[in-house]
Amino acid sequence: MMQDEDAQIAGIADEAGFVAFVRHLADERLLLEQARREGRAEPGFLSGLGDWEYDSLSGYLDAIAAAWEAGIRPDGENPWQRAARILQTGKYYE
Repeated sequence: MMQDEDAQIAGIADEAGFVAFVRHLADERLLLEQARREGRAEPGFLSGLGDWEYDSLSGYLDAIAAAWEAGIRPDGENPWQRAARILQTGKYYE
């Protein structure tokens, strides 16, 4: 999933592309939450949705801030791609 996200982020050129990426994250998260409610959240299924490290919004936002504080910052001149990378980092950073 991250590889697909990387390609999607690389294609972001403007605000609309960034919002489409945010929608992707929201949709992915909704599918994961639904799978957990239905008891389908076994490892093979989760790998198809990406690996979200945190179950709460506060945990996700804290991971974004912690990654930034640890010096993990996206490169590039496109601010929309950088913002998408910051959001993506919150999924994985522990």
